Amino acid sequence: MIKKNRPSVCWGLIAMDLKNKIIHSAYGLFAAKGYEKATIGEIIEQAECSKGGFYHHFKSKEDILEVIIENYIDELSKYFAHIVTNDEDSFIDRFNTIFMSVSHYKLKQLVEWSKVSNVFSFAGNDRILRQLEKQFKIATTKVYLEVLQLGKAQGIIDIEYPEIFAELCTREILWIYEAAGKLIGTDEPKEQDMFEKLLDFSEELISHALGLKGYEVRFKEEAFLYLQKAREYYFANREE
Repeated sequence: MIKKNRPSVCWGLIAMDLKNKIIHSAYGLFAAKGYEKATIGEIIEQAECSKGGFYHHFKSKEDILEVIIENYIDELSKYFAHIVTNDEDSFIDRFNTIFMSVSHYKLKQLVEWSKVSNVFSFAGNDRILRQLEKQFKIATTKVYLEVLQLGKAQGIIDIEYPEIFAELCTREILWIYEAAGKLIGTDEPKEQDMFEKLLDFSEELISHALGLKGYEVRFKEEAFLYLQKAREYYFANREE
């Protein structure tokens, strides 16, 4: 019985390796040529698999793209994983670390932007981009909710609707980084001042809603650090 089972187990491992090889090959081609220009035939050739092997795992290029999105979100979730499980950090440290983790995640995306842009820039990409944003919101709201529920259970905060508040926090993050994105290519003082006021407003709003003494929510320092690093990368790599 054991000998009969072994081939199926080995085949499962081979099939899994092939799927990952197809994904890796497709990502490389999407990044180098653009999603639209890369063909299934090229992916099959790059992955060194048969046509049947490809279609066993994927029906189309879009199927692969959806898996790539899942991998992006899984990477973000890994940034978040230690926040909830790290019992040494206080509630507010955990809460502020979520924003910091998003900052590090977005900076990594920026460094790889030439690849990411080619992967996701194509005609009719609205649905894919909406899916990416939706999954980002789900992952970020989930970790905010877990941290808020921990704070509430410990008696540190007292909010009536943690689910709604977690969504609010995610929206604030998206608002802040959208505003930062518009500032990367400019150092206009007026725009810079408005960005700082946005950060002050967000910190005050969330601190007050959490019932914290003083403004313990810290977005400003990390947001300006992100903006500085993003600008450095932008000006170092922009085309003359």
